[in-house]
Amino acid sequence: ASEPARVAMAMKRPAASASLGPDGVQHGPCAKRRCSTSASVGRPELVVRLLNGTFGALVESDPPLTPTQVLRADVGAELKTIWHRAGGILILRGLSALTPEELVAFSAHFGEVEQELCGGRVLAKLPGVPVLRLGNVRDAEGNLISV
Repeated sequence: ASEPARVAMAMKRPAASASLGPDGVQHGPCAKRRCSTSASVGRPELVVRLLNGTFGALVESDPPLTPTQVLRADVGAELKTIWHRAGGILILRGLSALTPEELVAFSAHFGEVEQELCGGRVLAKLPGVPVLRLGNVRDAEGNLISV
């Protein structure tokens, strides 16, 4: 069984006349808290809520974003803009089933992905991709299952 992906990501740029209110929710032409600034068919409508002032953003979509959607160039560009506006912390609620290869491709929306991993967590490196699997979840015997 695969576990849901927990990925830190980026934040959507409001339309030119939109603004984020004191509640951290996007307001303006998209007054219902949902906004897609593009007329593209199939483009997800994102709800963006700033966390802790302007540090971090929670991005939601109904239905939740899929790996296919977050790999699209237009969605990636929108998420990168949100990520910059939110101080570099992005949470995508509901995104699941993201493979390590898709995580690498998604990460490239935000900049060059380093291919060489170094450090003391060699056992956590996934084969064939520059991804470390880290966590603190343990099995019934007390062994880390995220490594």
